[in-house]
Amino acid sequence: MKSLSLYELSTEFAELGRLLLESMDEDTGEIDDTFIEKLEASEIAFREKAVNIAKYIENLKSTSEGLKKAIQKQQKRKKTVENMIARLEQYLIHSMKVCEVEKIEGELPIQLRQNPFKLIIEDEELIDESFFESQKVLNKSLLKNFLIDGFNINGAHLEKGVSVRIG
Repeated sequence: MKSLSLYELSTEFAELGRLLLESMDEDTGEIDDTFIEKLEASEIAFREKAVNIAKYIENLKSTSEGLKKAIQKQQKRKKTVENMIARLEQYLIHSMKVCEVEKIEGELPIQLRQNPFKLIIEDEELIDESFFESQKVLNKSLLKNFLIDGFNINGAHLEKGVSVRIG
């Protein structure tokens, strides 16, 4: 027997609910016992599938958290390696300058070179305004509060979604 998806089970369950009303005896209000058993079985299958999907979601969340921690650990390690590279490069530059050597030929050629200018901002407050760009920034929090307070604002509206809470 093929296992039904949650979508198929929910569709079947909804259809059985509709058929339940149609199959009810109008005079007595009785429903066939086999129909009730089928409805209950469909509900049980739906609930089991939903619980299994919820368990899978929890497993994926755990995997995601583990990956997040592994990424943080690797980023920290990467930063450590980058710092070591920078220190060794500065050590090599300093040593070559002290020895007045600008170029080393051989298996792995090494050469000191002049870099382009690098801008150093000492105090941003002292810099003339003409060097700044102005940006139009949308205050989403303020906009949301206005909409919640009942204001009608063209180009924006509020939506309320649904989420699932597991556990």
